[in-house]
Amino acid sequence: MKPVYSALILVLALSASSRAADLTVVVEGLRSETGIVRVALFDAERGFPMDASRAVALQKLDLPLIPAPGPRAVVFRNLPAKTYAVSVFHDEDSDGKLKTNWLGIPREGIGASRNAKGRMGPPRFSAAAFLLTGNDRIVVSIVYL
Repeated sequence: MKPVYSALILVLALSASSRAADLTVVVEGLRSETGIVRVALFDAERGFPMDASRAVALQKLDLPLIPAPGPRAVVFRNLPAKTYAVSVFHDEDSDGKLKTNWLGIPREGIGASRNAKGRMGPPRFSAAAFLLTGNDRIVVSIVYL
């Protein structure tokens, strides 16, 4: 009888871990109400944080269409439970590209999950990674360098 209970517990645990979850990403610290906030969700180091073509999901907020001041949020729906990292940039001129100076330092706002920061470059996936196990909410603070 014990093997039956063990098998039942294993099946329930596996089904709970494979349920879809929603991730709400709250973006705060925007310095202006112009442009687009671009949010990319990654499930691996490959491409993080700059190559949105390698992201598993993308969201954007058109700021002129959302006049309310304060934090903004996007929701990624029906995600499997696993490790993710989020990168965000405030595309103030809406051209789809992160503006940088001649040294490669961003001139538009950037941020990452866990408010990860890089040293002499962008943050690593491991510094921004978090485990999504159910419906969750994270806050990303935008910084302007």
